[in-house]
Amino acid sequence: MKRNIFILSIVVSILIVSSTLIFASGTTNVKDYIKGKLPSVFSFYLSSLEDLDSYEKEFIDLLQKLPEEEQEYYAKEVYKNGFTLELLEGVKDGKEVQIPISNPPIISQEKPAGSLHFDSPFGFMPANFDFEHAREAGAYWDRPFFELFEWGMIEPEPGRFNFRMTDEYIREAQKYGFHILANIQPFAPWDQKLCHQDLPAIWSPMGPQTKGKPCSIEAYKNFVIKMVERYDGDGKDDMPDLKYPIKYWEVANEPEMQQEPLVFFQGSPEDYFEILKATYEAVKEADSQAQVVQGGMAGMDSWMVSFWQEVFDLGAASYFDIANMHSISHGEHLNILSFKKFLSKNNASCS
Repeated sequence: MKRNIFILSIVVSILIVSSTLIFASGTTNVKDYIKGKLPSVFSFYLSSLEDLDSYEKEFIDLLQKLPEEEQEYYAKEVYKNGFTLELLEGVKDGKEVQIPISNPPIISQEKPAGSLHFDSPFGFMPANFDFEHAREAGAYWDRPFFELFEWGMIEPEPGRFNFRMTDEYIREAQKYGFHILANIQPFAPWDQKLCHQDLPAIWSPMGPQTKGKPCSIEAYKNFVIKMVERYDGDGKDDMPDLKYPIKYWEVANEPEMQQEPLVFFQGSPEDYFEILKATYEAVKEADSQAQVVQGGMAGMDSWMVSFWQEVFDLGAASYFDIANMHSISHGEHLNILSFKKFLSKNNASCS
């Protein structure tokens, strides 16, 4: 049975300096083809039409004859669902379409304490470089640096928990109305030494360490339960002065990235699946309303897809609520369409 899984696409920081596209001879690029025919923004909506065939060219030629509202409607249909001959026939036949009436978004400056409903879906990683201006820009979400929710920082030795640095950061973020997307790093040096002394140490702000699957899954789950309980806002063992509960927990980051200079994990797809499953169970035990976010898929390159396919083959779709992907090697479509197809193939329907 398919589960409804929302796509969370986190944009950390995008700076586009230049873009050079090289096409094989005999192909037509959509951006070039619509120039002078449709608004340039449509190259984003139509970006899945990489090498235009005769049907797609006919579709674009017909679009330019329509009112602007209908042009946008059909372009967004391509963006959401891909191009089909049925869509082309609809344009040919002058099919009547329902144009949704939309109002410009309102970004309010104040929110009631504890509110989880924000006007803007945008955020920063991290926002603390400039909380004030990030907030003025309309952002309400902060994905802090990973160390704040790293096992070894919060539990530096077995059974001793120290939330001071994490608490201080959350209090500061709350002053500006930010909600936290917490990235759980399942690594503690004292645990890693139990079974990963053969792995090469990786540089991190916490010092050189290995990043293998927790040696003691039960000890790791105990840490996750205590951490989620502290920030769930239920009044039991909560952080003092907690204003906005943390309800979104991401399980590691881009675990397929295992080559210098970016090594976020040292392990197999099966190892990551075990972490995902254990984290999901622990988060839900502490807060049944919390949402688990799978560790961001770095992109849609074949080797990235290969890693995640093995994770899904083990049953990953049952152990997260929100599918998360980043946009390494992306085109203007930010990998969203191909990611949706990947999820659907793996019994994880999207909405």
